[in-house]
Amino acid sequence: MTSSAIQSEACRLAQELRRKRDAEATAICADVSGRDAEFYFFKSLETYERTIDGKTYFVLGTESDLLRYVRSPASGRSRGLGTTSPTSL
Repeated sequence: MTSSAIQSEACRLAQELRRKRDAEATAICADVSGRDAEFYFFKSLETYERTIDGKTYFVLGTESDLLRYVRSPASGRSRGLGTTSPTSL
C-alpha cells in the first residue's frame, strides 16, 4: 500500500469515527433534552455564546425560547429557565 493510500484510508476512518461520535452525542442530547427542557435551553444559550460575536446578526422566530427570554428575563427565571443575563451573549 502506498503512503497516499494509507493517508486516504486514515482520513476516511477518521471521518467515519467523527460521524459516529457526533451521532452518538446528538442522540444523547436528544434523549436528555426530551426529558429536560431546561437542559436543552441552556445548551442552546451556550451554543449562541460560543458562536456569536459583536459582528453577528441572526433572526429569531417569534416562537423562539431565546426571544421570549430576552423580552422577559424575569419571567424566564421564575419558570426556572435560568439566571444567565441575555446581554452576556
